Amino acid sequence: MPDRFHVKTYQQETEQIKLTAEQKNILTAKMYQVQDDMKNLNNKPDKKRVWLKPAAAALAAIIVIGGVLAINNLPKSFENRFILTADAASDTYDEALKYPESTNIIGAFTTGGDSGPAMELNSQSEIPKLYEKDGYIDYFWRNPLEELKVVGKEIKNVKFKSLNKGVYFSIEAETVNKEDKNGKEFITIGGISYKNISDSKTAKEKFLSMFSDYDKLNNSQYSREEFRKYYVNGGDIICDEFTYNNPKINSKAVNILPQNIISLTLETNHSNPKTASLLKENNSVRNERIKLNEELKTACLAKKPKTYKEYDELYSNALKSSKKYSDLIKEEDRTAKQLKALALNNVKLEVTTTFTDNSTETQIVTVTNENNGIRLVR
Repeated sequence: MPDRFHVKTYQQETEQIKLTAEQKNILTAKMYQVQDDMKNLNNKPDKKRVWLKPAAAALAAIIVIGGVLAINNLPKSFENRFILTADAASDTYDEALKYPESTNIIGAFTTGGDSGPAMELNSQSEIPKLYEKDGYIDYFWRNPLEELKVVGKEIKNVKFKSLNKGVYFSIEAETVNKEDKNGKEFITIGGISYKNISDSKTAKEKFLSMFSDYDKLNNSQYSREEFRKYYVNGGDIICDEFTYNNPKINSKAVNILPQNIISLTLETNHSNPKTASLLKENNSVRNERIKLNEELKTACLAKKPKTYKEYDELYSNALKSSKKYSDLIKEEDRTAKQLKALALNNVKLEVTTTFTDNSTETQIVTVTNENNGIRLVR
């Protein structure tokens, strides 16, 4: 998962970029293909390499809009209120309330996240064979809800629920990482890394004790068993809804939600004829790009590069000089954007807080599309 996200830093960096969104996407994809190929060159299997990831803040070209969603229509005498915010500066409830009532943007939460086919049959091969369901290879978007906060006082728990098919949550319960060149592993639980693997079991139990009601999965075309066997982020908890139980109730207004461990995941609906047609087109273009990519790699390796840097330069130049490769990237990006727009058609989430006096408040928010992420609005 990405490191902690700083809104102002991303805004400053992206303001310096003069490329179009399409050019930034192409550049990002190319950079990560180089990185992935070098991993293959060093014989280090990468479980997540099918996904397209942003290279850095500047290259990701992310639109970040700070703001809050405040429940302002409650009776003045009603004490229990909560705020959703995606603005890193809004660390307290009182500060968040200073925003005008007309503010209706929560924020663009993701730095691009992961996107692409995410179900693999043989993830350890250099080019993983993808799992097909009903003859289709679905496309997924895993959007980290970075800087998402639930701010309020006396909050006992908060429940998030997706109201749409093809839209669900991923909770990053466990990720296995390689620590060094010797392949030593460490495990990340709830955003915290543990080098001592024996400690991770206790840590995972403690982490999961903060969550409940995550046993439903009706919004996906895939079963829990299929996610367990084929999903590239196998350590994630996949669910239509979940409740986060606040382990430390505070009489002052604070953020209760842990950061950078919850994602909103989208998948294409291949039963939709328009989506099915785009999926076939996307898959055909991707296969052609992969074939060309292998040919370029073979040509670079035939020159017997002696160092990582030398190979990097050869491969980068090969990509830059290949108009066909650039055109394929554009076509793949075009179909992926169209698929995402279909997946995000009228998507809504339900957020409910329960306070210590057992009163509740519910807000419905709409998920809208961004070129490199998602935005939630009232």
